[in-house]
Amino acid sequence: NWNTQFWETNNLNDFYQYLKIQNADIYQFQEHIEIDADGSNFVINDLKSLEGEFKDYQIVGKGELLIFSKYPIIKKYFDHSSYYMRNDIEIDGKIVSFYNVHVPVQIVPSYITNPIKFMNDIEYRFYWREEILNSLLNDIKNNKNLFYVSGDFNTTKSMREMNDLLSLTNDSFRYSSTLFPATWMAYGLKLWRIDYNLVSKNLNIITHEDIDPKSFSDHWGQKVKVEI
Repeated sequence: NWNTQFWETNNLNDFYQYLKIQNADIYQFQEHIEIDADGSNFVINDLKSLEGEFKDYQIVGKGELLIFSKYPIIKKYFDHSSYYMRNDIEIDGKIVSFYNVHVPVQIVPSYITNPIKFMNDIEYRFYWREEILNSLLNDIKNNKNLFYVSGDFNTTKSMREMNDLLSLTNDSFRYSSTLFPATWMAYGLKLWRIDYNLVSKNLNIITHEDIDPKSFSDHWGQKVKVEI
C-alpha cells in the first residue's frame, strides 16, 4: 500500500523501477493524479501505458485509486463517494476483497484566514468523512469474503473514527519491528501514522515492512505478507 503524493510523471523510468523492485503480488495506490499549473488535481489517463509496463498485472483504476494484481480480479465495486474501491480477487481458490481507501483530510489550512469558512468547512468535512467510513464499514460487515483494507485514512489511531474498523480487523503494524509506526513525514521526519493495512481476523499476517519512499512521496509505503 502506498500514497504516492501525486503520480510521478517526470522521472518515470526510476519510478517504475522503484515499484518493480518491491516485487509485490498486489499493489494498492492512492493519489494516482497530477497537478496542473493552477494547482488543481486531475486524474491521469495512463492505464494502457501502465498495462504495457507492468505486463504481469491486471490493473484497475477509479479516480485517484489504483490497483495492480498478479491474481485475477473477478469483480469490481466502486463506492458512490469514489473515496474507496473494492476489488474481489481470486487467490488459490479463495476470494479476497481488497479495499483501497483514501479518506479526505479534516481541514484545509488555507481557509484559516477566513474563520467562518474554516469552521463551516471543518463541520462539512466531519460528516463527509463519517459518511465514507460508515459506507466502508457497512460494506465490510455485509461482505462474506476474506478481506484486506489498506489506504490513507488521514486519521490517527487516537481518533475514535477508526475504532469500529479496528475492532473488526487485524492491524498489520502489530507485526512490524518499527518502534514508532509513523507513515507520513514532513521535512524528512516521520511524524504520525495515517496509513493502515487491516485484514480479516481469519487471515494470518506474516510480516509487515515499512518502505522508504525515497524522493517520490511524503508517505512511507507498507509491504505486508499475508497467508491466504
